[in-house]
Parts: sequence; structure tokens; C-alpha cells
Amino acid sequence: SWLKDNKTYSGGLVLANGSLMIETFEEEDEGVYHCIVSNELGKMRSPEAAILRSYYRGEITNQIVHRSEILAFSQKADVDDSELFATWTIRLQPPLESNVRTCPSPSCPAWVDITPVDRFTAVAVMRLDYSQIIGAFPGQTRFLVAVELGELPKRQFNAAFDGLQARSLTLDVSPEDTTVEVGKDTVLYCISNTENATYTWMKNVQPLDVKGSERMSLIMDGTLKIEKVREEDAGLYTCTVTGPRNRPGTKTAEADLSVYYQPKVTLK
Repeated sequence: SWLKDNKTYSGGLVLANGSLMIETFEEEDEGVYHCIVSNELGKMRSPEAAILRSYYRGEITNQIVHRSEILAFSQKADVDDSELFATWTIRLQPPLESNVRTCPSPSCPAWVDITPVDRFTAVAVMRLDYSQIIGAFPGQTRFLVAVELGELPKRQFNAAFDGLQARSLTLDVSPEDTTVEVGKDTVLYCISNTENATYTWMKNVQPLDVKGSERMSLIMDGTLKIEKVREEDAGLYTCTVTGPRNRPGTKTAEADLSVYYQPKVTLK
């Protein structure tokens, strides 16, 4: 038998081997499922198994980027583990098939990454700066940017470099609340629109010594990478970005990092 959100689930079809088949998946079927196995020796409940409808979370708006700024996008979506991949494309506007860059690829001028923020949700990130885009598309300033995350349909938006003076300091990609299994790697994104900005991190309101850690490092601006996560890594992380002299200011963002052990069940 099956439980959905800790209640008896009567939908779907339980097959002879105990698997649950839902022929027409509806929004009300979203939830956390447990399989209950029983025989003359007793009863046991399986580890959690979630069935979620895949969809994008949040909108990416059109962007106008000033001279010498960084262009950073993030897109969040509910995806299955088997769909944990993202493709970004950058093309001239109006689109020309001969002027397309697909990321990740050797010809892509952007830094791209994708990471799960919990067991069912992932965030895809793309980062460009002015010199990268001008080098890839000489003389061009208007672009069409698109992302395809997992099996979801393409989502696209416009970006333009206007050549004006840089705007005020902003934090374009902030860290997300993240749940990670012990022993896995994870990242907490922190990317500002400002070149030469300074990034610092705190954990539970205490300074985090990233340089003195063997498992922590800063990648791509202020993004914090934690390798082989341990139980003691759980906590509240705060990123602070400080602008250079020509663009003074400070921005902060915080996120909770939760850590769990993968449950193991032995059926006898």
C-alpha cells in the first residue's frame, strides 16, 4: 500500500511488484509518498519518494547592462534528478542562426553552472561580463538569451549592453536555501553586477575562514563551494558584497544550508 503526505493514498494503481502507477498526473497528486511493505513478520515504511510536477520557479526579466558590468542570471525549477542539466543559448537580436553560442560548450563565452538546492529543485546560473560578450559578438550590443532546464520548455528574454556608466551596486544572483546529503558537494551562489567587488561570508553570524578551509573555496566572484559536506556545515550563511571605490556600497543575502543522511532500509 502507499501513503501520500502520511495519509492513505487511494489514487493510482498498485502493481504486482508494489510499484505505484499514476496514469494521468494532476496537481493534487504532488506530494511525498511512502510505500508500506508488510508480511507475516511485520510492516516497514520506505524512505521518502516524492512525485513533483516539473516547472520553472520565478521569472527572469529583460536586462539592460551598463558598461563594464557583469550580466548574471539564475533560473530555478523543480526537476527530477535524471533531468539535472541546463542549456543556455546566446544569440544576436534579431536572431541569426550563424551567430549562436550554446552553453556549456567550448565556444560559449559565459560561465554556467547548475546545482540542486534540495532533492527536487535545481538552480541554473549563467554569468557574462562586458569583455566576454563583446569578444564573442564584436560590435553587437543586443542579444536574446534563453535557458532550457531539464526537460522543460525553453524560456527566453532580452539583454542589452548600453555603453553608459555603471549603475549602483546590486546582488544579481543570491544564495538559495539548500538541502544537501552528507558527503556531497554544494554551492551557495553570490554574484554581483560589479567587477572588482569584494565578497565575504559568515556562518551563524560568525566570520567564515574560507581561505583557511580545505573544503571551502570561492568560485566565480563570491560563490561559495563546499566539498564533501559534513553535518557540522549546516547553518545560516550570509554573503556580503562590497563595491570598489568607484561604486561604493554594500549588499547582503543569506541562506540556510540543511544537511541530511540518505536513509537506508533493509527489507527481510
